[in-house]
Amino acid sequence: MIPSIELARMVHAIRVYQEKLTQIAKQTKSPVWVEDQIETIKAFTNRTLVD
Repeated sequence: MIPSIELARMVHAIRVYQEKLTQIAKQTKSPVWVEDQIETIKAFTNRTLVD
């Protein structure tokens, strides 16, 4: 069982994440930028999105 405060925090975090993604999408003129950022993160962390 998950305490209600933890569930509320998780929902809030997801909403903030969605808002940030929307802002990035509006600022980005090309999906190539998003791909470049993903590749940079993967290279920096030495991981893939599947890990």
